[in-house]
Amino acid sequence: MIRHELRRPVISALIFVAATLLILAFGMAALGALLAPQVGWAGLWGAVTDFAASTAAQARAEGWAALSERMG
Repeated sequence: MIRHELRRPVISALIFVAATLLILAFGMAALGALLAPQVGWAGLWGAVTDFAASTAAQARAEGWAALSERMG
């Protein structure tokens, strides 16, 4: 069993590691957002969103077609 004197430093170390990882994650996300146009990630993201938009439009069209078949 961990003695009381050792608990406080262990908890402090865990909090420090968690905070450091959180700060690094946000920093990497910000850096990725800044570098996206230079690296070409923005084009990849655009391709993904274009695919999602066309797929959603196709699904809507198929849904309307199925609904009109049931109604008519």
